Amino acid sequence: MSTCNVDVRWFPFDIQKCELKFGSWTFDGWLLDLQMTDADLSGYMPNGEWDLVGVPGERSEVYYDCCKEPYPDVTFVVTIRRRTLYYALNLLIPCMLLSSMTLLVFLLPADSGEKISLGKEHGGVG
Repeated sequence: MSTCNVDVRWFPFDIQKCELKFGSWTFDGWLLDLQMTDADLSGYMPNGEWDLVGVPGERSEVYYDCCKEPYPDVTFVVTIRRRTLYYALNLLIPCMLLSSMTLLVFLLPADSGEKISLGKEHGGVG
């Protein structure tokens, strides 16, 4: 099991990076030598909400004061980018249209009766 923090500051134009580290706590590098190859994406199924940008990997070795043998680990960084078309069509464009229509109320004459009804329809008042 692993968890990744999701940063939604740039939603729906965000890119997420998730670091996955694989290693052994019980076997040293002389008993278990981890080797890094490219990530196997043969089982990857494309998603309607995300694009897989890349899965670069890096192998490293750590030496602890207690032991002379290395402890290798392999770290993959899964990078995914959110597809924005769905959110643009269903969230951004309707919100922008409603906001701009609400601003049109200020262009109507002050004594116009339609000003109040237009403001109620598009401004959510009432």
